Amino acid sequence: MTSPSNPLATSESIVEQSPLRTILIHSHNRFVLGWRDTSALEIKYHRGVRVVAWVLCILGWPILLLGLLVLIGSLMKPEAAEFVAAGFFLLWGGALGPMGVWLFGPRYRFDASTGYLTIRHFWRTLRRPLTLIRAVQMIDAGWFGSTASGSDSTAAKFLSYQLNLVLDDPDEPRRFVAYNHDFTDMARKAKILADFLGVPLLAEHRVHELVQSYSAQDAAGPAGVSGVGRFRGNDALRPVPDRRLPEPYQSWIDETKPLAARVRLLPRSVAVIYELSLCLPIGFMCMAMGTLIVLMFWPALVGGAGVPVAVLVLGGVAFPFGLIVWYLMRRLSNSIGAWRRLKRGTLRLGIFVGPEGLLVRMEPNRCHAIALDRFVTAKVEVGLLRANEWSRHQETPDFVIETLDGPVAFYLDWSSAPPEQINQWVAELRSASVPANVGSH
Repeated sequence: MTSPSNPLATSESIVEQSPLRTILIHSHNRFVLGWRDTSALEIKYHRGVRVVAWVLCILGWPILLLGLLVLIGSLMKPEAAEFVAAGFFLLWGGALGPMGVWLFGPRYRFDASTGYLTIRHFWRTLRRPLTLIRAVQMIDAGWFGSTASGSDSTAAKFLSYQLNLVLDDPDEPRRFVAYNHDFTDMARKAKILADFLGVPLLAEHRVHELVQSYSAQDAAGPAGVSGVGRFRGNDALRPVPDRRLPEPYQSWIDETKPLAARVRLLPRSVAVIYELSLCLPIGFMCMAMGTLIVLMFWPALVGGAGVPVAVLVLGGVAFPFGLIVWYLMRRLSNSIGAWRRLKRGTLRLGIFVGPEGLLVRMEPNRCHAIALDRFVTAKVEVGLLRANEWSRHQETPDFVIETLDGPVAFYLDWSSAPPEQINQWVAELRSASVPANVGSH
């Protein structure tokens, strides 16, 4: 990749490779790319971000309206309490409501039937001819997140990528479209957009190498009705419970049977001490906080006064603490059970690799079966850096298995060997499946 300060030369002109400066806050989650119909492609924020936007709007705009009504009433009949209430309502609604509207994000509609790109955000609408778009650009946008200059206070950073449109417009040579922290997801969607528009994709060499692995699948369009739907290619591969695994994967996890001769297991690492050190302090704090909350509202429960409020507080605050304790205890119990099976030599947690495919089973009842021809690669992916007063810039990488049907990711610490081991085993199986006379031609 060229340096961010250097331009990238094309056959027609020179396109800058420095990221475009953006104002305010933008989502770095995987954005949604979908086909509204057979001739229109649309880009908008991730569904989770838009759900949060709806929640903020529901919590904000009615309160803001109530604050305005209280303010009008207090002006007609001034009272100090009403002014305070109006100020609180206006502050609450004025903060949450506009934030929710902003989080809906811009919506880009590329309509080949009309020949226009329509961008809607807030009440603004901008239309540009599709003929102005000369290329789609994907570049490394750098690290984002909170920083702690000159101190060791907690900070978090993540790497993100930027999607831009290269325009045939001297006043606006490039237009920002979206950020995305997922390299594979961004590369595949950028290629789909470029192919839809019939323009080149300007990106570093590794992007073009990556999209080649998915070219046949992504060119087929979305699943379901032809030309209509949401691109799901890089959604995480969904797990299935143990009982729903087909053969031969079902026999691989059966602890009463030996593994087949050609099936290899990369066992999951078992760290009981770590799980114990995580469970005890956090579990104790959650139990203490839950007990404290129960004691605070116990008189109201016993006396009968304010029972609905007390029950609501107990259910909304104390119950989540109980869920956290339950989750930590479950993790600890699973680790202890895995440690015992490891000692007995019957541990069937980890990554299985056999002639039929791969099986990722890092936890009981969370299985990902992957056919050998759907496997792409295994790699280490660092998406987040955490810094604190004890350890600055400590990486928290993931072990990621890329497939044509979506990625499978888990903590790198759960693996007992690097991803290269999986890639090597898959390469050996694939080479062994190729007929010997193929190589002689």
